Amino acid sequence: MNTPTADYLDFAMINGVIVAIEELKISPLGAGFMFGEGFFETIRVENAEPELFDAHYGRLSVSLGYFEATPRSSRDVLHARCCEVIATNFLVTGSLKVIVFKDAGGWAEIILARLVSYSTEDYERGFKLKTTSCDHRVDPIHSLKSLNYLTNIYAKRMALAAGFDEAVLVDPRRQVLEGSSTNVFMVKGGQVSTPTLQCGILPGVMRACVIHRLAPPGISECAISLDELLWADEVFVTNSLLGIMPVARIDESIYDLNTNVVTRSLMSALTLH
Repeated sequence: MNTPTADYLDFAMINGVIVAIEELKISPLGAGFMFGEGFFETIRVENAEPELFDAHYGRLSVSLGYFEATPRSSRDVLHARCCEVIATNFLVTGSLKVIVFKDAGGWAEIILARLVSYSTEDYERGFKLKTTSCDHRVDPIHSLKSLNYLTNIYAKRMALAAGFDEAVLVDPRRQVLEGSSTNVFMVKGGQVSTPTLQCGILPGVMRACVIHRLAPPGISECAISLDELLWADEVFVTNSLLGIMPVARIDESIYDLNTNVVTRSLMSALTLH
């Protein structure tokens, strides 16, 4: 199974200036480095365009608002900067990582570019998920896409080491929350469900697209127990790079990808390009 790596392309942008990737420099004394005070958005690039840009910019603005800050760049300026990074790297299909963080001199902005490595075979095979226990979510910080990402990284690495593709976080009440980098959906009897934001999960951009596409009563946002997930007819996960990824297995539970008609229909309807 191919997974995206942190191999970024040759040119990045810092505070509006294009630089070679090896020339990127930030202060180790800034709160972004010291304490993870910052936020990021990962934006899919297709046909040399940043997709779902307004949704990403909106989420970034909300995240910064928790710290009484605003994006360093306006919507139009950041879009233009993203397009410049895309053009400089001759990127057609891939992704951007936009990071807004507290540097030693104040809020700063970095834009990085990389290729996407998910293949047609990955979607045909589907993801294998490993459940991982986590604390009960009561702090709203969990709903922000912040640089405090250690819990997610650890869960992902443990899943990969065990031969899985992604972790799915489960709280002490055995309530399903989200993946380490994805939102989780289940289908039972043709009805689609996903954990509610009140569980303290990230409001994913692709999650919002699925909810908008189906709309109640075709989809419900609710508490989902691990037992319900394991007995679902279909399971899929989403994020901005994956789009919709079918799930073939969770722990020892197997899902037949030859009968996941709801997932395949959504994949076809919500293809980003």
